[in-house]
Amino acid sequence: MDLTVYDEDMKRHIERVEAYSYCDGIMRWDEVMWEQVVALRAENEKQEKHMRQLQGDIVQNKREIEHLKAQLDHLLNKNLRELTLGL
Repeated sequence: MDLTVYDEDMKRHIERVEAYSYCDGIMRWDEVMWEQVVALRAENEKQEKHMRQLQGDIVQNKREIEHLKAQLDHLLNKNLRELTLGL
């Protein structure tokens, strides 16, 4: 058997194995990246939901503040009338 032909066959085989290994590495990297994308999307959705809840809380708090301001104004006016009438 001619060793030159054998060496060439081995070289091609090694090159093929390296190419497959490289492709496999890329595919695995792609899978890892996709898993990270999915995880980031889930985290983003979770944060968006939390943000919407906080925005709802802010709206509710503003309503409560307006209600408390109205109550305070009413009580201040009532006290002012009582003081004015008492003098």
